[in-house]
Amino acid sequence: MGVPNIEAPCEAEAQCVALCKSDKVFAVALKDMDTLTFGAPRFLRHLMDSSSKKISVMEFEVPKVLEELRLTMDQFIDLCILSGYDYCDTIKGKLFYEILYIQQV
Repeated sequence: MGVPNIEAPCEAEAQCVALCKSDKVFAVALKDMDTLTFGAPRFLRHLMDSSSKKISVMEFEVPKVLEELRLTMDQFIDLCILSGYDYCDTIKGKLFYEILYIQQV
């Protein structure tokens, strides 16, 4: 079909982020938000939503999100891990919220 493709050497999400960081693509658009932890500068959510609902595409500019949350990238990654993601479960109970509150103080 002549459609160019790239075979990622490891995680496809990391490869997509590398393409975005090098300005070869405008943004990264995947179903889950784990891509944010790889440092994607721009992320599109619901771009290819297959549900019957008409959900608007959401664009996130990660540096702006971090600025609004007053978090560094390392702190954001820790927050994502505590929230749960593809490779580990979320922390049960109120502990997560207590940790988040302590970090903000």
